Amino acid sequence: MSDAQTSLELVRLVSRLVRFLAMYGEEHQQPRAALDVLKRTLDEALKAEPKIAMALQGPALVVQGHFMPPQDSAVGSLASTFRVHAVNSLSFLPGVAADELVRIAKFLAAKPQEVLVNGEPRPELVQGYSRVRVNDIRFVAVEE
Repeated sequence: MSDAQTSLELVRLVSRLVRFLAMYGEEHQQPRAALDVLKRTLDEALKAEPKIAMALQGPALVVQGHFMPPQDSAVGSLASTFRVHAVNSLSFLPGVAADELVRIAKFLAAKPQEVLVNGEPRPELVQGYSRVRVNDIRFVAVEE
């Protein structure tokens, strides 16, 4: 997961799952297929990394220390989704379950007014995960 292209592919997969859940709902074939691909990709990447982290740094989305290209539509979409849902960072730990991926994607797919209170995510929606962390990174170290 150390290269920028693999990081970009992960952003695209997360963005796809969020978009498909928003459009089709959880039971449709499209989000289930997107979930399967994301889960496999994360499981493979997490064999070599202790954690996969995505974070906003200013206007940019950074994944594992790599600035994602802002002109990529999936990057722009996910960065925007993070901003409107008051998510500064999202981390995945080894052993992340499919139900946790669906839960966080449903949170990101929801309308902001449904999940925010006074500009902050409702605590019950971003806590209680065992292998996903929301807003756990305050600063991101970036390779030069």
